[in-house]
Amino acid sequence: MYVKIKIHLSLLILCFIFVSFSLFKNELTLGTVWFKINSNSLVGFQKIFERFLSLENFNNIIFFILNCNFFLLMSFLPILISFLIFIFFN
Repeated sequence: MYVKIKIHLSLLILCFIFVSFSLFKNELTLGTVWFKINSNSLVGFQKIFERFLSLENFNNIIFFILNCNFFLLMSFLPILISFLIFIFFN
């Protein structure tokens, strides 16, 4: 029981760290991180969505996600892990 509480607290602290990083590094978006890692895959991903999924609203959603702050998106990961631990490991 105590280990589970420590894991939850450490994941929440990690989430707080990611959110605080997102306040200081506004220019680091998911699209720029992806572009710095491999720009060709980003262009290919865009071409796939333009060719097969020519829905205007869906493209706007994808571009909105790519323009979101990287650390803010990463802050949802510890919350999700904490939730899954809470649900599945009683």
